[in-house]
Amino acid sequence: MSDTIMQFFELVGVSASAPETFPELITWFVYIFVAVMLVLGVFHVIGNIVNTFFSIRR
Repeated sequence: MSDTIMQFFELVGVSASAPETFPELITWFVYIFVAVMLVLGVFHVIGNIVNTFFSIRR
């Protein structure tokens, strides 16, 4: 599981180490939030495509 989290941080381009100052912390949280929202958005679009495909076949 930790390997997956580290790969996610590398993919996003965010350091996995803890930020040292408050502005760095806010920036770090924003990057992580945006990355998670993008991943969820992609899965949502894929789910809608699959759902549409299966509803057309009926």
